[in-house]
Formats: sequence, C-alpha cells, structure tokens
Amino acid sequence: MRPQNIQHRRPPQSTTPAMHHRRTFLRGMGGLMLLGVAGCSPIQTPRAEPTALPEPTSTSTPEPVPPRATETPATPTPEPTATPSAAQSTQPPVEIEIQLFMFQTQRLEIPLGTTVTWINRDDIDHSVTSGVPDAPDGQFDSGLFPLNQQFSHTFTAPGEFPYYCTRHPHMVGTVIVSAE
Repeated sequence: MRPQNIQHRRPPQSTTPAMHHRRTFLRGMGGLMLLGVAGCSPIQTPRAEPTALPEPTSTSTPEPVPPRATETPATPTPEPTATPSAAQSTQPPVEIEIQLFMFQTQRLEIPLGTTVTWINRDDIDHSVTSGVPDAPDGQFDSGLFPLNQQFSHTFTAPGEFPYYCTRHPHMVGTVIVSAE
C-alpha cells in the first residue's frame, strides 16, 4: 500500500520583527555569496620588484658654522668676607618633618650654628613655637603654616630648646645645642 498524497504542514509560527529581519538578511547574504562565488576569479596582487636605493652622489660634509661672538659679562670682584663666627651657620642644615601630628624627630642634638628646618607634611596647619605648651618663651615662633610649607631657625646659643605646636599641644620636641 502506498501512502496517499500527504502534505506535511508546519504549524503557524509567530514572526517577530527581529526574526523577519534576520531571515531577510540571511536570504540577501546567500544571494551575495552566490554572486561572489560565481562572478569572481582569484584576485592577484601585482608584486613590486625590489629596487636598490640610489648611491649617494657626493660625500661632502657641511662646512662648520663659526661660533657667534658673545659678550661675557665682567666678573665682579668678590667682596671680602668675615670669618664665620659660632653665631653664623657653618653646619649643614637639618630637617624635621611634621607628619601624622608628630614632630618626626622629637629629640635632636646639634652643634652650635646649625639651622633646623621643620617641614609640614600634614594636611592641617601646625606651628613650631619655642617653650612648653601654654608657656612660650619667645626664642622662635613660626606661626601656623600649611602643608608642604617650612619654617627654619638657626641656633646661635648652646642650650636645650623645647618646642611645641600651639594648635596641638601634645606635639612636642626638643633641640639640644652643644657649644662645639
């Protein structure tokens, strides 16, 4: 027995706009692919033959340019200088950083004539004031100074010099100056 003429039908599909565009695109691509295969022959790119660079025609070197005449300023005669005394700075400077609400060197021993520079590395103003909290002695006072600013003082007399920050009295330090 032979099956009778049976038609297979697909159930109806709902078509979204995206599906419709995809089918249309693919149909078009199939046609282009056939056109591309049927109408094309292998593409051959012409090859350029290597060429030699031309040889230099002359080996002359440029003439040297004479130097320009410039005026040299007169050198001033040095002034006579006095021999440094103990009161003048003859020692290399010393730096103390202020960071994390502390004088990073809290006790410093230096020879007479040394300059000490305090550098503020905190985001808040600090001071370097001689004396003890609530009792400044007037030897030196930086006033408040901000981040990355500095204050320097040269110690011209031997002794022990306590100092503190007026804004943060817990910040204290001492400079001890020896006579030698």
